[in-house]
Amino acid sequence: MGRDLVRVLRDAAKRVPELEAAWTSLNTQGSGLSHLLATRSNHRFLQSRLTPEMETQLKFILTQVS
Repeated sequence: MGRDLVRVLRDAAKRVPELEAAWTSLNTQGSGLSHLLATRSNHRFLQSRLTPEMETQLKFILTQVS
């Protein structure tokens, strides 16, 4: 999935202490991480990207608004 996967892992590592150690080891290895950052994500993964708040609002509109 490329750089978007790296961004998700980075953000998750900030919130989940168990992932922080894994992120730190990935970050110190260097070449693998830089390769992932240079790889573009497939457009299929990006076409339906929603924030949790947007998803909640859409669910409300679809189920509650006539």
